[in-house]
Amino acid sequence: MDIFDEDAVIADSAQEVSPTAADDFPSPQDEEEAIDINEDIDAFKLAYPNVRLEKLVTNQTFISFGRHRFGNEPFTKIYEEFQKLVKTIESAALARKASRSERSTGGGQSTPYTGLTRAQSEQLEVWNKAYPHLKMTPREFLSK
Repeated sequence: MDIFDEDAVIADSAQEVSPTAADDFPSPQDEEEAIDINEDIDAFKLAYPNVRLEKLVTNQTFISFGRHRFGNEPFTKIYEEFQKLVKTIESAALARKASRSERSTGGGQSTPYTGLTRAQSEQLEVWNKAYPHLKMTPREFLSK
């Protein structure tokens, strides 16, 4: 085979790779293993009467999750595992948000000024008169 013979290269590569699109989707081994879809849907509706099936089967995330499992595993099992995954992701997101919030510095802002009581204001005034070279602001007075 000549390296520059494009027809020969294409023919060889076609012989090496011959999977079909049907290989991507697992199929039941025989008819007994196949799940009766009507019975499966009825069992799901009994187990989860509050779930709107029409809305669930249009959810792209759910479709992606169960794409290779539909018809091979009970729909109820697929849904339960999807729910576990969603709850795990949600709890991880909430934990991450809480962690970020705990580490937050408040955007560089200092603690809010709450003001001085009357007694503290009087003490500050006395201090500032007695020590003019060490004058303090109300915020500094509160921090001491």
